[in-house]
Amino acid sequence: MTSAERENVRHQLILHEGLKLSAYQDHLGFWTIGVGRLIDDRKGGRISRLEAMLLLDNDINSHLHDLATFQWFSSLNAVRTKALLDMHFQLGVGGFRGFREMFSALDRRDYATAAAAGRDSKWAHEDTPERAQTVMRQLETGAEA
Repeated sequence: MTSAERENVRHQLILHEGLKLSAYQDHLGFWTIGVGRLIDDRKGGRISRLEAMLLLDNDINSHLHDLATFQWFSSLNAVRTKALLDMHFQLGVGGFRGFREMFSALDRRDYATAAAAGRDSKWAHEDTPERAQTVMRQLETGAEA
C-alpha cells in the first residue's frame, strides 16, 4: 500500500469511525479510543506492549518538557531526574507544582531539605507512602534506592 493509499484509507476510517482522543463507549457500550480502537477487555480489546511503550514515551517527553521549565532541573543527575519524573508522572502538572518548599530547596541544591519537604505531604503520608519514600530517598541521595 502506498502512502497516498494509506492516507485515503485513514481518511475514510476517520470519517466512518470518528476520531476521539480519549476513551469513550461505542454504540454497543464497549470502551474504545482513537479511531475505533477497541480497548474493552470484555471483548478482548487491548493495546500491544509496543503501543503501551509508545504512549509511555510520549508521556515521558511531555513530563520532561514541563520539568525543564524549572531552572534547577537541568543540574540534576540521572537518578534525581528519574525521581522527579516519577513524582511528576504520578501527580500531574498541577499536583507536582504544589511542592513549592521542595522547589525552593532544589533552587539551593539542598536535596535533604527538598526530600523532607516532599515527605511532608499527603502524597507521602496517605496516597502512596512506599513510592514516595523511594522517590524522596532517590532525590535526597542522588543514588538508586
